[in-house]
Amino acid sequence: MNMKTAKNILQTICENAMVEEDSVHNEIMATLRMKVEKKHPYALTPPKAEGGRWQTSYLDECGKRKNLKAQTAL
Repeated sequence: MNMKTAKNILQTICENAMVEEDSVHNEIMATLRMKVEKKHPYALTPPKAEGGRWQTSYLDECGKRKNLKAQTAL
């Protein structure tokens, strides 16, 4: 199935109130989170304070564990 066909199917479903847009978005986000969690074994740590950064670790090319910080998470 190509992307145009999939988009048309989703649009038809939403227009005919067969499913809520929020539930589709939630399902997509849950699927993406599961894919990330399978490939990324390290914990994602939420910010400790307002305006803080999310943190995690990853292995670099040499196999060393590196810290990664970002303003937002998935």
